[in-house]
Amino acid sequence: MQFEKFINSKDNLAKNNILLKTVLIVEAVLIVVQSFIIVNKTNSQRTVFVPPQNTYKEFWVSGDQVSQSYLENIGTFIGYNLLNITKSDAPQLLANILPLVESETYYEVKKQLQLLQDYIIQNNISRSFYIDHVEIKTSSQIIVHGSISDAISSKIINTKKIDLIVDFRVRYGLFRIVNLQIQDK
Repeated sequence: MQFEKFINSKDNLAKNNILLKTVLIVEAVLIVVQSFIIVNKTNSQRTVFVPPQNTYKEFWVSGDQVSQSYLENIGTFIGYNLLNITKSDAPQLLANILPLVESETYYEVKKQLQLLQDYIIQNNISRSFYIDHVEIKTSSQIIVHGSISDAISSKIINTKKIDLIVDFRVRYGLFRIVNLQIQDK
């Protein structure tokens, strides 16, 4: 009788041992699957911004992807700050653009911006840029089409159509300028 109880308790312990091992394996697999899902979901999160004014469009940022309206807004911002410039506000407007520049090309772009600033200050020019439209050429290039007018005091000395080409990169929702180029049409 004692022997049968011993065998039964031994069998029960073996069954419990197998059951517990199975549960541990299933839990380990579930933890791995949940970790994988959580990591993927954090990269695919989309944040939608709604500006306070009705004149602006809403835009979204999701990892390395951004909406068309975001690129249009940033193209307008760069065009305005780079090309609507006077002698007195040149340092401030160009300083608005420098924080957006990619670190790899920072000194090259800063040099170009410094040349533009020096030209404006030395010639006492007021420059106005009128945006026609913003074109998203590729996933890494924005073209701002418009016309530019240079004036000294109240006399317009030059008006021409130009394209402001902005090469950019978006990483983790952060917009970075790689290169700026102004082309005459």
